[in-house]
Amino acid sequence: MRTIPAGIRPHRRLALAVGVISLVIAAACAAPAASPSPTPSPTPPDATAPNRATAAAWVDAVRAKDAAALAVLFAPNGTFDDPPEHRADRAGVQATYAEVFAYEQLTVDPAVILVGAEGAVLSWTYTWCNASIDPCPSDHVNGAGGVSVLRMTDGVITNETLYYITGGEPS
Repeated sequence: MRTIPAGIRPHRRLALAVGVISLVIAAACAAPAASPSPTPSPTPPDATAPNRATAAAWVDAVRAKDAAALAVLFAPNGTFDDPPEHRADRAGVQATYAEVFAYEQLTVDPAVILVGAEGAVLSWTYTWCNASIDPCPSDHVNGAGGVSVLRMTDGVITNETLYYITGGEPS
């Protein structure tokens, strides 16, 4: 190790002192703290998990065109509103969806948009043919698109309300 002679000029001593202090500070900042690591707080339960599962099951049932699978997602006294139509129980929900799923050459495209602690918003589009001609001529194709607002309690649908953005049900 080389020693610094006592006769170093003052400005060099100052530069050396600043350099040594900088190295000490840098080493202190880079070294991990010696204090014990904090205990992680427990993760709160996800209040939306049951609703997310129900929303995904709703999408799967619509894609499968399975009215019975949709109906079991509802509370026994769950309601379905497709203004002005109102169905007041699980059997009514199943009957409504069975009617829709019976349309000629029906195609469906459902998707989850938003899920929260009190329900979910899902989008959907349906297209169908008003004639039993295969393939369906374009002048006989109808369609509807919109959203379903699902109100839920612990993943059980208590109400579904439809809001149409385009089209509507066949007359």
